[in-house]
Amino acid sequence: MGFAFSKARSISKRCGRFTGVRFGVWSCWRNDLKGGLKVVERKLGIERQLKGVDGYVAVQLWWDYVNNGNLDSLQTLLAYNAEDVVNLRVLRKKLGVR
Repeated sequence: MGFAFSKARSISKRCGRFTGVRFGVWSCWRNDLKGGLKVVERKLGIERQLKGVDGYVAVQLWWDYVNNGNLDSLQTLLAYNAEDVVNLRVLRKKLGVR
């Protein structure tokens, strides 16, 4: 897990402090946007490169990596998590949050 955590942390640092949950929840609620990140992304027209992966699949990918050493699963999971972080930056800009 060390590699995955450090990779996600690196992406998070590049995107800045706005990646916190508090930013997302309150900013979306103030703009009458309810639901999870994927729902809000669809409402605002924010596209995802990685199709067909959601939180349920992310858990499956993690356990496939842990139990079977499947590096493809880990890479897909890292891409999914990176897209979450990057899309928070896009969301922040669309909502006009500094």
